[in-house]
Amino acid sequence: MFKLPWSHYVRLLSVKNPSAREFYETEALRGGWSEPQLDRQISSLFYERTALSKNKSSMLKKGTKPLEGLPNKVMATEYQMLLPDEKSLVSEIEKTRDMFERRKGNL
Repeated sequence: MFKLPWSHYVRLLSVKNPSAREFYETEALRGGWSEPQLDRQISSLFYERTALSKNKSSMLKKGTKPLEGLPNKVMATEYQMLLPDEKSLVSEIEKTRDMFERRKGNL
């Protein structure tokens, strides 16, 4: 169901604008961004800079590297990604935390 590591979703939760959040998720998937790369792009307002740019495709090329196996002509707008809502994500994080706490108690 989730295509990025949890650390990415935790960072994405700090992005208040839903369109920006979806953009960063899509670009992280397309570009294979690590969590520090995602953090850098969010902190540097990559979404806003791209939206203001007259040459958006050039901005997207600068901000990402293509994933292995994807044709270079595939653009983020050609596929849709769904970021889980905050309630679902918090629930999954709590389940994972509880699981680790139970395992710790059994050691």
